[in-house]
Amino acid sequence: HKVAHAIASRISYLEPHKEAARRAAAVLALPQNAARGARLAWKTADAAWRALGDKSTDGNFYSKRAILSGVWLSTAARWFADDDSGNAETMDFLARRIDNVMEIERFKGVVRNAGLDIKTPIRWLAGLRYPSARG
Repeated sequence: HKVAHAIASRISYLEPHKEAARRAAAVLALPQNAARGARLAWKTADAAWRALGDKSTDGNFYSKRAILSGVWLSTAARWFADDDSGNAETMDFLARRIDNVMEIERFKGVVRNAGLDIKTPIRWLAGLRYPSARG
């Protein structure tokens, strides 16, 4: 998968600097640095999507980057603990995370194919609280 390759490439690029990356991640995980850490994770995800030619400008723009930020951060954490020189366990972990994301996409496809509109349940739920919104 192209996205997995983008994350694997990032890890490969950082490999010679693994200890420095681990220490930087520890500093960025401190509460006072959380916002900066989140911005850097977002930039990594954004760079990956842009390199893959993503041109989305709607809600997908944000959801793709948010999801990939989570995949990147969890994979990086796994990589820091991976002592194997080939990073086999990290790459297996990454493949499983991509599979998890694809499960979400498959579910969204099932919902769409069933003719359900995500806006309809939200309107229905809003109507329970605000009867005038049932329109």
